[in-house]
Amino acid sequence: MFWLTVTLIAFVLGAVAWVCLAIPLVVTIQAPDDGDVFSLKLRHPALAIDVWLPIDVVIHWIVGRAEPPPVSGHIAGVPVPRRALAPVADAIAKAIGRIGEPKTEPETLPAVPVKPGRFDVIKKHAIAAAPKAAWNTLPRFRRAIVIDVFAFDVVYGTGDPIANGLVAGFLWQLASILPAPCYIRAEANWMEPTLRAQGEARFRIFPWRTIVAVLCLLLAIARGAWKATRKKPPSKETDSWPIRTETPAVAAPSNPS
Repeated sequence: MFWLTVTLIAFVLGAVAWVCLAIPLVVTIQAPDDGDVFSLKLRHPALAIDVWLPIDVVIHWIVGRAEPPPVSGHIAGVPVPRRALAPVADAIAKAIGRIGEPKTEPETLPAVPVKPGRFDVIKKHAIAAAPKAAWNTLPRFRRAIVIDVFAFDVVYGTGDPIANGLVAGFLWQLASILPAPCYIRAEANWMEPTLRAQGEARFRIFPWRTIVAVLCLLLAIARGAWKATRKKPPSKETDSWPIRTETPAVAAPSNPS
């Protein structure tokens, strides 16, 4: 009886793990949707979440008030409260508020030489190895995230030309990695802050493939950082010509007699 119970529990846990890891998470984004700026739907056997963004929440973010967007649904049968998105709303409100703030130069203090620790050196090498590792593991992420539909027309403006340029660069990078026939048509408004998006996106995220891709990315970063730490530092010698230190031998004068 004991082994039968253990076998039954193991079978149930295996079935739950298979459902959670093998079946993809379907993500659908619609903009606009019934008067809202956009709506987000997450569908999976373990969860069902709907998030929508009304225009009044966007206005609250612009004035610096962290108002979380409405949310409904559940995760494994547990309802998701609206306050669960409060940290996200707070971060977005702070980011929007910092756009119009004047930049102040920090007070310069006298530089104090600090010897970097081993953790700082490893962190520096890991950051340097991250772009190459991400590029090498990009095919795994493409198999983990399958895009069915992605088509958007975006009109954006921050009121700051520099911020507009940063947004344009981000959108260009995003458009460059999207497979066909996905596209983003973006138009910048250089006169006033604005944000209008129209389109639809639907993609599937395979949990098991995503976990494997993330582990491969971390392993590639660790391998690159380890190889960088094993390299010998460059020589400090800058002179290409040898310096002669010995004195030449001087012949004795001849005897005039």
